[in-house]
Amino acid sequence: MKLLTLNTHSLKESDYNKKLNAFADYILREELDIIAMQEIMQPRLNKPIDRVNCFASELPIKEGNHGHNIVNALIDRGKQYSMVWCGFKKSYDEFDEGLAILTRHKIENVKVITLSPFEDYDNWKTRKALGVLIKGIWYFSVHMGWWNDKSSPFQYEIKKLFDGIKEYNNYYLMGDFNSISTEKNKGYELIKSLGVYDTYCLAKHRDRGMT
Repeated sequence: MKLLTLNTHSLKESDYNKKLNAFADYILREELDIIAMQEIMQPRLNKPIDRVNCFASELPIKEGNHGHNIVNALIDRGKQYSMVWCGFKKSYDEFDEGLAILTRHKIENVKVITLSPFEDYDNWKTRKALGVLIKGIWYFSVHMGWWNDKSSPFQYEIKKLFDGIKEYNNYYLMGDFNSISTEKNKGYELIKSLGVYDTYCLAKHRDRGMT
């Protein structure tokens, strides 16, 4: 399995179409199996669309959904990917925002875990995790809050996440954890203390980037 996780900023990116097509080309060139994405946006006022090879949770998929745009770009290149999208909050006043997972494999099950102490569409700090089951393994896309955030602290959210996956033996957690690995006694060390492995550290080949 070849995995990728990416915080996209999606519809807020400059040179959007150029980056969209470059990303679609990269997916095909690397033959990626599962792609976990965060900050997947769609225009709030656009119309819902028929979900061909896409499955929505919470909010319906609408015209201009960034994940759906990627799926269409892949279809234009002759490759079929499925998408699960979970939209659950307002972003920049003009978008619905959520998480997405793209895959070229059969999705056996889908799970959504609420991480924040609240579920408020109008609160940008609302957090969830989106998971798919593929070939007996769960893959989750997450976008965590910051350490000691007063309204939704990282410590609270990570407990909710691990409570939601405690019944599973095999899983990958992918996403933006907002936890710098060099900071002591904070998010990164807390996650590692819960018995998971950092694939960056396990990799035979890696760059000098941050994990």
